[in-house]
Amino acid sequence: MTILNFKDIPEANGSDAPDTFELFARDFLGYLGYTILENPSRGADGGKDLIIQETRSGISGNTYIKWLVSCKHYAFTGKSITPTDEQSISDRVEHHKCDGFIGFYSTLASSGLMARLSSLTDKFIFQVFDSSLIESKLIGNLEGELLARRYFQKSMNTFLIENPRPIQLFDEVPTLLCEVCKKELINNELVRKSIIVFYYKFTSEPFHKSYVKITTCCKGKCDRTLSENLDFLSGWEDLSDLKSPLIYLRHIIGFINELNSSHSSYSQEAIDSLKTIFIRLFPFVCRELNTHDKELIEGLYKIPSALGGLG
Repeated sequence: MTILNFKDIPEANGSDAPDTFELFARDFLGYLGYTILENPSRGADGGKDLIIQETRSGISGNTYIKWLVSCKHYAFTGKSITPTDEQSISDRVEHHKCDGFIGFYSTLASSGLMARLSSLTDKFIFQVFDSSLIESKLIGNLEGELLARRYFQKSMNTFLIENPRPIQLFDEVPTLLCEVCKKELINNELVRKSIIVFYYKFTSEPFHKSYVKITTCCKGKCDRTLSENLDFLSGWEDLSDLKSPLIYLRHIIGFINELNSSHSSYSQEAIDSLKTIFIRLFPFVCRELNTHDKELIEGLYKIPSALGGLG
């Protein structure tokens, strides 16, 4: 599924910011590690939008490769880049004394253009950055996503709501480990296969539930292993559900209410464990509701509160 809509970047013609795509190309290539030798400029450019340099390190020292960059922003028409759009490539590369050609496109290079470039490899090397490759270099990397937010504000706002990142609240990335296998649970897809387990027993007082241990673990084998070694009753909650802001808040309030209830109590170990879980999850909760959160809440409103829902 495409994340970045290149129409977020204004067209070269008829907009108040006609140079935005070239500026994005400059910043993107700089982010990849190229050195910018010549920036985008207005007026006649001799068939180049940028001149950049790549440094390749080897046993005998560094090798420097000079690239001519040609930018084509056809996202608004969806048109592929053809040989007609990229004429006299070899002459342009030679004129600017470059070693290679980079096509930087918001759509795709046509098969005709790719064939044309391949036929010229005896004269220079080439690379093509199309919309898909550009996106793959940005998404999934913090620095890349920060750059994407500058040029693709609408796309990234939608993406970050649906794929929230924890806020930078602590010096270290918050972690929660499975008590059995010690795998990290909250910073990856494993969170959807993880649970918080509440171990309790009933005391001699009527309907009094005493929580003796609260922990996190993987569903299935780890959960069974843990339960076999503890002679207590247990309940559980999906760890991923507690990353939803409203569900998180509901559990905080429920915990406070139970602390003041005559029908339940917590050991100090259980209280300390639950506080740790709430603290570690908090950076994931400070965000807007995404589609999964809204569907989860809608479903919980159909379940009576006495059965653990919000109805």
